[in-house]
Amino acid sequence: MQTLRFLALVAIAGAAAGPVTAQVSVGAAGVYASLNGTDFNATDAGFGLDAQVRFPLGATASIGFGGQRTSHGLRGALNNVAVTGVFAEPRLTLQTAASVKAYLLARGGYLHESYSEPGFDAKANGYYVGGGAGLLIAARPRVAVDLSILFGSVSFGEATINGSKVSNSNVNGTAIVLRAGILFGLGK
Repeated sequence: MQTLRFLALVAIAGAAAGPVTAQVSVGAAGVYASLNGTDFNATDAGFGLDAQVRFPLGATASIGFGGQRTSHGLRGALNNVAVTGVFAEPRLTLQTAASVKAYLLARGGYLHESYSEPGFDAKANGYYVGGGAGLLIAARPRVAVDLSILFGSVSFGEATINGSKVSNSNVNGTAIVLRAGILFGLGK
């Protein structure tokens, strides 16, 4: 429920930030995510997907809302850890060339980490807050290749293992996320 409230507040703030001057964009990307820090020593980098809907906020700004899922190997475990989440991502586009635009971005979102094997189930909720930069490369009218890199802080709260909360099980670190995808529509 907190996630829905957060996204609603971000949407209201985005709508108040400026008028919508063009159409909505839709994008999807392949994702490579590396979770770093002492708490993630046994967690491998993973691959996944993200998708988002972007709303223009004037000539150079937009805000996107989306979801992401990555799968990470866990040393000594039978299965992979799944990290899923929803996010808000404001962008500021910088005009660099007719067919290439650079942008700066911020991303904040809710995360859910889960792992399961016979007789064992673990999960935790958390957040990601960070920023980065990217490039939009025009592929054809209203279609752009979307490349970006993000760096930020990742934190998961108390874990639940086999239905019981585990005290002092908070996990904190950083994440580097590389994205390569397609954006259809506005291209911001």
